[in-house]
Amino acid sequence: MCCVYVKLLFLILWIYSIECDDFEKAEPLNKVRYRNSRTCKHRPYSAFEPFYRQSILESPVYLVFIVLLGILFGLMFLGLLKGLLGMLGSKTVGEYGMGMLIDLPKPLDSYQEKELRNRSVCYDVVGWPVHPDTGERTVRMLPIQSEFCLNIIFFLAYPLAILLKLCSLCCCISDYKGEEDACFREVNVIKCKSSRKNAGGPQLDMYKEHDLREAKDTNYVINCMRQSQMSLGKFHQFSDM
Repeated sequence: MCCVYVKLLFLILWIYSIECDDFEKAEPLNKVRYRNSRTCKHRPYSAFEPFYRQSILESPVYLVFIVLLGILFGLMFLGLLKGLLGMLGSKTVGEYGMGMLIDLPKPLDSYQEKELRNRSVCYDVVGWPVHPDTGERTVRMLPIQSEFCLNIIFFLAYPLAILLKLCSLCCCISDYKGEEDACFREVNVIKCKSSRKNAGGPQLDMYKEHDLREAKDTNYVINCMRQSQMSLGKFHQFSDM
C-alpha cells in the first residue's frame, strides 16, 4: 500500500510540474499581449491595415471646428452672464456697449422699472428716456427682453461692430482727402449771359453814372415823406380836439 501511495504522489507532482512549465512559457506572451492592448498606437491609414479607423482628434479639420465651437460657446456664455447681471443686478453692466450694436435712443412703450410701469414715459431734449420725477437718465433705455437677447451675442457682435466702425472711418478719411485734393484741380465757373432779351420776368432797372433819373427819384421820395409827415401832424391835431 505504501508503494501505491508513493507512486500516486510522484504522478501528481509530475503533472503539476508539466502545468507549471506550460504556464511559465505562456506568461511572456500574455504579458506582451496585455501591454499591446493597453498601448494606444495611432498610425495613418494603410492598405495593409483595412480595419484601422482614424480618430476624430487626428483630423486637423475637426480640431479647428471643435476649437471654433468652443470659442463660440464660450463667448455666448460670457454674454449670458452679462445679460443675467444686467437683468438681475446692475443696469450699467447690462447696457454697456449697446450703442455700438443698435441706434440709441429708442422710444419705449413703458418704463421697465416696476414702480414706474404705470406712468407715461418722459424724454429729454435729445430723446433719451428719463425719470419722470428727477429728469435724469437713471431708467432703462431698452426693454429687458431685448437687452438680454443682445447681451447673449454681445461678445460676438461687439468686436465686429468696432471693426466695421474703424473701416468706415478709414474709408471716410480717404474719401475726404481725395475730395480735398480734387477741389484745387477743378474750378467751377458760373457763366452769366450778357443778353437778357430772352430772359423772362421783370427787368432790373439800374442807375448809371451821371444819370438824372436818380436825382428825380430822390426828390420824389423826399416830397412823399414830407406829405406823410404833414398828414400825420393834422391827424394828431384832430385827435387832440
